[in-house]
Formats: sequence, structure tokens, C-alpha cells
Amino acid sequence: MAGDSGGPWDASRGPHHVGQLEQMASLRFDAALAQVTAASNDAVERCRQATRMTAVCAQAWENAVSSARHAAARANELLAIASDQLDRFSASSSEGGAAAAAERGWATIGGPPLTPTGNDPTESDPTENDPTENDPTGDSPTGDDLPLAEAEKDRVATIELRVLGPFSIEIDATAVELDRLRHAKSLAVLQRLAVTHGTPVRRDVLIEAIWPEIHPDEGRRRLHQAVYALRHGLRELIGTLLVIEFANGAYHLRANGQLRVDLDEFERTGPHDDPDRAAYHQERCYRGELLAGAEEEWIEVERDRLRRRYVTIAARAASWLSDQGRHAESVEVWERVQRCDPWNEAAIRGIMHGVCRLGQPSLARRAFTAFAERLDHDLGVRPDPETERVHHALLEIVHQQ
Repeated sequence: MAGDSGGPWDASRGPHHVGQLEQMASLRFDAALAQVTAASNDAVERCRQATRMTAVCAQAWENAVSSARHAAARANELLAIASDQLDRFSASSSEGGAAAAAERGWATIGGPPLTPTGNDPTESDPTENDPTENDPTGDSPTGDDLPLAEAEKDRVATIELRVLGPFSIEIDATAVELDRLRHAKSLAVLQRLAVTHGTPVRRDVLIEAIWPEIHPDEGRRRLHQAVYALRHGLRELIGTLLVIEFANGAYHLRANGQLRVDLDEFERTGPHDDPDRAAYHQERCYRGELLAGAEEEWIEVERDRLRRRYVTIAARAASWLSDQGRHAESVEVWERVQRCDPWNEAAIRGIMHGVCRLGQPSLARRAFTAFAERLDHDLGVRPDPETERVHHALLEIVHQQ
């Protein structure tokens, strides 16, 4: 029998040769296993190092986040301090106390008092090219305004703010040209303060009313600019007769004279003990809807409340005038009610009664026809039975004539 090599088979070398092969294979396996184990241990060590580095990075990240939070909190504190100092500085400036306010601002925030800045042209400082810019009060002891300031000390003026109808200011019955208030929102701030002039308005309430959709920090910046511009604008127009003051986080109007607001006169019952006479007095104070032409959301809410109140007051006043035999005046009041509330049934009945008593029943019939057509067009309904009954009674009167 021949071997694989073609030579004779040596049976005596077979087992020994196989054993050598097995020993060599075993040695090679052990060497490979040692290499794999070493590589595995190295990989484990590298994973441990990576884990430690990850933990270090995570801790570093947490430290960075914590530091950023502390820095933001401190920045907010400094912003609040600077904001309060700016308000006090501006309020003091309007009264001629710029130097004292500046010293307080430097002592608190470690720098000069803040002044409004910004790239938005609608938010810029309206006194940018004003030679009195460095003196926010505009009444330096060496300035040309000193004689005017001295004259105003002895002046007792009547300042009238009108918020019912178009907004206006009158000084001793002379209208002030408010279009000279150049800042976009200065007039809105003045109107908001005028409506509640007897009660200070908190800063956050002003911001929410005038800038309802922006971040409070940006709202605060814009409010400062608007108030800054408003103080300067009022001073240019009427001196120190009407100033904006800030205290305890709120703004309010202060007049150096006799201040009258038409809304106050409308809301009060008046000096009369008779409720009907009081209603007559209140109705005469209502010149139109609140801040006619303005479109801020807060105005719409208050405007609707005052409109409903006026309709109630005017109805009482018109009925009282009719009872007094003053039918022409009664009709005029009912017509004003109808302009506020075009679908008011009591108003059309009052108009028809009034013109009939004035001897003009045909006018009453035409008024009813126009009212019925308006109801049908706007609401798709007919007048209520009471109004129909009055109309039929008027028709009988017309036929009898």
C-alpha cells in the first residue's frame, strides 16, 4: 500500500507524527487565544476610559449650564435695577432733578443712567438732534427756558383731557396740537394713563395693553422709549403743566393746575340728588365712543362697557326730558342712542313718540319704516310687538288727520 506521496507507508511513524501536529495546533490556538484576550482587555480598558471621559464631559456640561443660568439670573437682576433707575431718572428729570437722579443711577448700577436706544426708527429718541439732549429736563439754569419755567410756577391753568370721542387736550380752552408727539406709541401711553388718571397704571399692565404680543423685556424697553419721548413731547407742548410720574412700579399723570377729564364727569352721578337730572347731566358729557379712532384691544373692551352704560343713562335722560315736555331734546337724545345701538327698540319708540308730540306723525312713520328695513337687512327680523303696536297707533293718527 502506498502513502499519499506515492511512497511506501511507514506505520511506525503515523501516531508520533499526528501527535506533533496536534501539539503544534494547540500551541497556535493558545497563542491566538492570548492575542484575542489581550485585544479584548485593551478594548475593555479603552471603553472604561471613554466612559470616564463621557462622565467628565457631562459634568463639564452641567457646570457650564449652571454657570449660564447664574449669569442669566444676574443679568436679569441688573436689568431690573437699571430699569427702575431709568424710571426714577426720567421721573426726576421731568421735575428738574436730573443731577440727583443721575447720581442715584451711578451709585446703584455702576454707570451713567440709561437712555433709550434702538435701531428701530419708530422707537428712536425723538430728541436725537435736540441741543438739550444732554439735559433731559430741558430747563438748565442757564438755558432760555428758565423765564418760562419761572412763569409757570405762578400759573394756575385748567387742563382738560377728553377721552370720549377723539382724544384731545385743552389748556384753558385752547386745543393742544398732539400731532407733535413724534414717537409712534407716546400717544397710546398718554391715552392709557388719561383713561385711569386717578389710578396709577403698573408697568406690566401698560406693556400688555400697548405691546400685547412681544416679550416683556422688549416691551419694557419700548415703554421706556415711549415714556421718555412722551415727557419731552409734553414739555415742548405745554411745559410742566402735565407730567408723567413713576413710583412703586407704576406710572400716573400729575397736573400742575386744575385737571378735568370728561370720562370722570360721565361716570359720576353729578351734584344732583335727582337720578333723572343726574342722568341728563351724564348724557351731555358723552361726546362719543371712547378714544374714537384708536384700535388697541384694551380700548375695545372699555369702549363697549361705556357704550352700554351710555345707552342706559341716555334712555333715562330722554324719558325724563319727555316727561318735562322737552320733546325736541328727548328726540335728539334718542337719536344719539340709536347711533350707538342701531337696533335699539326703545330708541325708535321714543323717537316716534317724540315727533308725534311735536306734531309730525309722518316723520314717525318714516322713522319706523327705516328702522324695520334696517332690522330686516342686518338681522333678518321684524320689530318687536310693542314697537309694532306704537307704529299702528301712529298710523291711526295719520289717517285721522
